[in-house]
Amino acid sequence: MMIREIPGLGRGYGAGFPYYPWWFGTDACYTIPAALSMGQHEECKQTLRLIKEISDRENGNGRIVHETSTFDVTYNKGNTQETPHFVKAVNQVFLWTGDVDFIKEMYDYCKSGVLNWLLGEMDNDGDLLADGYGIIELYALNLEMLDTATLTYEALEGLSNMAKVLGDSEVIKKCEKLIPQIKEEIEKKFWMEDEGLYADMSGSIKDMKERIPHLVNNEKMDTYKKSEMDHYFSLDRCEDENKDIPWLMKNWITVCPLEAKLADDKRAKCIFERLETSEFTNEHGLQLCGVKKDINIENNEKSDDIYSLDISMSISSGVMAYAESLYKRANESFEYTKKLASLLYCAMPGAISENLPDKGCFLQSWSSYGVNWTLIGGIMGISPNAYTKTIEINPTLPDELDKIEVKRMLIGNDEFNISINKVNGKLEVKIENDNGWNIKINN
Repeated sequence: MMIREIPGLGRGYGAGFPYYPWWFGTDACYTIPAALSMGQHEECKQTLRLIKEISDRENGNGRIVHETSTFDVTYNKGNTQETPHFVKAVNQVFLWTGDVDFIKEMYDYCKSGVLNWLLGEMDNDGDLLADGYGIIELYALNLEMLDTATLTYEALEGLSNMAKVLGDSEVIKKCEKLIPQIKEEIEKKFWMEDEGLYADMSGSIKDMKERIPHLVNNEKMDTYKKSEMDHYFSLDRCEDENKDIPWLMKNWITVCPLEAKLADDKRAKCIFERLETSEFTNEHGLQLCGVKKDINIENNEKSDDIYSLDISMSISSGVMAYAESLYKRANESFEYTKKLASLLYCAMPGAISENLPDKGCFLQSWSSYGVNWTLIGGIMGISPNAYTKTIEINPTLPDELDKIEVKRMLIGNDEFNISINKVNGKLEVKIENDNGWNIKINN
């Protein structure tokens, strides 16, 4: 239902009904993992081909577009984070399909996007952290963004994997050098030890002076959030106004490094436990932005914007659910998945809305991230490499489930029945139709 096919343009997943039925770089990349796990391999390839063709025509330099209508009008040439996210998605498609011809089609554009545009044109100070807007589309939130940095790390891993298959030794060496460097930069530029959180953005006081009035007075904030931002955006935090320092707004992207497993278990536990509190999580899931309401405000002026920062969205909650599962926090992960699943009949029966519980698009492609993808890639821990005919399974079941099963899962050209059962307190994995694949089980 979410596929849009337009003669002369192409075929691919739209973002949502009824407001955004056309194509988005971000939405497609968050839709791809769940779609792959549901066997929609050709649709995933068609979607990424379409976005690449539009991007090549509109930009021609590796940059991925943000939004193109079915009338072939591109409204935004691309937010910075969409380019590395696209490369990550291309590699995910390859891991599930093993289609070498597909990555041959995509490789040069991916390589140019990461190494030339992202880490060249958009990295003005050469610190491997590109400037520009990320997924949080607030005016002036466009310095070095946490989600862009995290996705750049993951894009380099994906590009390296593709380069190994295609025998590009120069890119392999470059990625092997850059991956640990950008991990170190993320730690140095974004981690705030006193807060126990990753900052949203890195930039200098000089850069922030002109941005702060726009960010603090954004129409998506209520009075509590504006008061909090006055504290976090103090200009007295550093004597050197040209030095990059972290800036905390508490947008949901603070979980992105955990989605990439960049934090150790101890740090991740502390972050998750804070994000699970009412500061960040409401009855429907992870809010777009955290805020403490521990001060007395006589009249809290709430935002009436449909994307006000105190609401939850299916994607913020979905990323949280998946990230929790990667750290074996199955109970906590499953709670966020259940919050999403409980809304299946709030607007359109069988669908989860964009804005929770029932606002925005009543059918949203990326809502599958926190349900299908979290269950398959996270809780069941299924991680394939169809090119090498290898499947790693690293399961973790919540206390309330004794069994979870998926049937006829398509990986490469083969179908698998995979079940995970609790037996005497341990997890037992059963696989049917392995067809000579190398199966690695890590309990």
